[in-house]
Amino acid sequence: MCAFPSASATIVAGAVAHLGATNPDVRVRLFEAEPPGSLDMLVAGECDITVGFNYPEMPESNLDRFTVVPLLDDEVRVVLPVGHPLAGKRAIELSQLANETWIAGCPRCRAHFMWACATAGFEPDIAFTTDDNLVVQSLVVAGVGVASMPGLVLSFMRHPQLVDRLLRPESQRSIAAYTLPEYEAIPATVLMLEALRRVSATLRPHGPAPRQGVPSIRRSLAIPN
Repeated sequence: MCAFPSASATIVAGAVAHLGATNPDVRVRLFEAEPPGSLDMLVAGECDITVGFNYPEMPESNLDRFTVVPLLDDEVRVVLPVGHPLAGKRAIELSQLANETWIAGCPRCRAHFMWACATAGFEPDIAFTTDDNLVVQSLVVAGVGVASMPGLVLSFMRHPQLVDRLLRPESQRSIAAYTLPEYEAIPATVLMLEALRRVSATLRPHGPAPRQGVPSIRRSLAIPN
């Protein structure tokens, strides 16, 4: 299977442990990739399942070819050094941060961030770009910029000199597992999808449960409770 790093550290780690405890004969191999590259790997036959994410304003294209299992809606928050003037607020309007220097992440998260800033009426000053969440947090704590970061990351990695706050308007990404319809006949695939769903139900780092009736999705695999 293939997953992006913060999903590998949380959802996938728990699912592999659950699968190993309940079906020890199933072996899992993990590759890491960000979407949409991870979906390309699925189509190319390089994995049987991929865990990816998207944002409401940039839905995946050509989803009719996939079976999709919604896992988690993950709230995006703003991370600040503890001494920041807005650190005492419970929620922060994105427009209040228009004059900040920013640290941006992967291309898909960066694109969403740019869209959110444009919607809030400003163009952000992005001085640093890195996929490494530890580097992002270290740069924030050093006082050289602020960043947006998904709650899933903050659920397992949080610098002690950093605070995270709600963003307004609300921002979140939808996390799902994808497979191809022909792989539904493989018992190990179904077992892994079930494990991913069960573990995701226990996480809920900040956001609500996955929305029902997700548009553009061909269908969701029926997994027993």
